[in-house]
Formats: sequence, C-alpha cells, structure tokens
Amino acid sequence: DADLAGLDFKLIPGIVKQGYRFLETMPGGFVGQSILFPGLLWEHSHARTLEPLEPWACGDDRSAAAFSNECGKGQNEGPYTEDFPWIGNPWGTQDAPCTDGDVPGRDKCGNAPYSDTDNPAGIDDMEQARLVRLALSVAIDRDEINNVFLDGKGTAIYSEYMGPEYPGWDASRNTGCWDWIGNKVSCPETVAGTVLDKGVPWELPDGDLQLADHLLATAGYPLVGGKRQGIENLTLQAYVAEAGEVGLEVADNITSQWEQLGIEIDQLIEDYGGVISQRMRRRVQFLPVLKNGDVHSNVYPLDWPLPTVDTSSSRPG
Repeated sequence: DADLAGLDFKLIPGIVKQGYRFLETMPGGFVGQSILFPGLLWEHSHARTLEPLEPWACGDDRSAAAFSNECGKGQNEGPYTEDFPWIGNPWGTQDAPCTDGDVPGRDKCGNAPYSDTDNPAGIDDMEQARLVRLALSVAIDRDEINNVFLDGKGTAIYSEYMGPEYPGWDASRNTGCWDWIGNKVSCPETVAGTVLDKGVPWELPDGDLQLADHLLATAGYPLVGGKRQGIENLTLQAYVAEAGEVGLEVADNITSQWEQLGIEIDQLIEDYGGVISQRMRRRVQFLPVLKNGDVHSNVYPLDWPLPTVDTSSSRPG
C-alpha cells in the first residue's frame, strides 16, 4: 500500500522540519551514457495500433536505404537486409523459412531476404547476437573512462537503468537466463565456465579483452591473424548532448578498445534528434549508438517497472 499526494513546493521547508525525509533514488544527479544497440526487431505487431510491423519486409536493399531514410513506407521498415552480427533475428531466413505459429512467439512470422549460414551448432541467431553484444560490452574499460575523461567523478553503469548508485544494487546478483519471449531457461553451454554462466552479472567485468575474445569466438567470429573473422568492420555512432563534448572523447576510447578485438572500427557523428532518432522511430536504425541514457533514468527507482522506451508502445514519443 502507498499514500500518494501532490506536494506544493513552498511547503517543503516546513514538512522537512517536521521530519519528512526525501529518498534520493540516484544521488548526485548523474547523466547516464550508454551504448544502444537498435535493430532488434522482435515485435511483429505495433503494441498500440496492432498494425503489422513486418520487420522482415521492405525490399532487398534495406540497410543501404535505411541509412538514407529511403527504406519503404509506413510501419514495415527495418534493417533485415543482411545478417548483422549484433542484431538478433527471431524470424525466418531464406535457408530456414518460418510460417505463422510454427514455434512459440512466432504467431506471425516472415522471412528475411538473406540466408543465415554463420551460426555455430546449437546457437541460434538471437544467442549469437547476444554473445556479440556482451563481448563488446565487457571489452569497455569503464574505470579507465571514468578516471581519464571524467576525473573520477562518474560511476560505472552496466545497463541503462542499473548502476551502483541505484537503490537495491547488488553486484553479486545476475539476471538469470531467459529466452527471447521471456521464459526462464537453463543457461546455455556457450558461457559455461565464465562469469556469465548463471546469467549476466549486474556488475560486468571491465576491459576484459580475453573474455570478449572468447565470447566472439564462441559466437562464430574467431580471431585469425589479428583480424576478427565475420566482423571485419563496425561503425559506432555518437553525438553531443547533455554529456557534452566529453561524450565524443569517450567514443574515441571505446573504439580503440574494440579495435583491440581485431575489428576495424569507424565513427560516425550525426545529430541525434534530427537524424538518429528519426531512424529509430522509423525502425531503420541498425548501427550501435553511444547516447545519453533516458533523461529520467538517473532518478528511476530500481524496483519500478522500466519505462517502455525504444518500443512501439512509446515511439514516436
């Protein structure tokens, strides 16, 4: 149970004297900065309108057309022209087509215009992409970023809505293992013997290039002669916003860390509101973006339901 009431700000000094105490949900007023991996088009229908989104549709030149905002019309747009390593496709492909209702979660289904031939045995595309994103995450040295660029005044976060300053934070906890439609499952053998074998830890390793290399190799992208096979190039987008110009310096640092994994990294600086956000609203953004966290997330209690950002229930918005 909870007692809720509107509070006139001019009354605050008086009620504080009477013993009223405010609970600060994330002390210090941090502005979060995290890497968003868009393009995981798990929704086949719009959450509010029920219109078919058909992420597998939109012609044969989606990735190039998406970049120039020319991909299709209406809701059925998305980046499934090629098998990007960091994007999980739960639907069908040309070599493994699906039909409506063939497995749980695919009551509506369609097929991407490519063949998916690089998944190791026992690893589907969703798990392969998850391992790639985890590898890129554990390769980031958050402590170095904090000490070098933020004069030690920041705090490491490991998810946009989770950090050591949030109430309820427990570094010893992990997420457990779940499938893409929300069922709790046994943790995959692919991460056995690593810190990920019981799920993703709330506090990830920092700058662990050895673990990152293991995850990428497990996902089917080994390092051969100093070059990462299957992920020859990756572009990280960044922009200047509330975090200021230091955000671009952080982007430089992250790209240098990812390059140590044998991946050629490019940077692309574009305006967020006028360009990147427009692509995300149209569901055609497929590159990772170093962005500020939700401006409300730095005061969002850990035990509240997460705001439904970056889904059809909130975008455009």
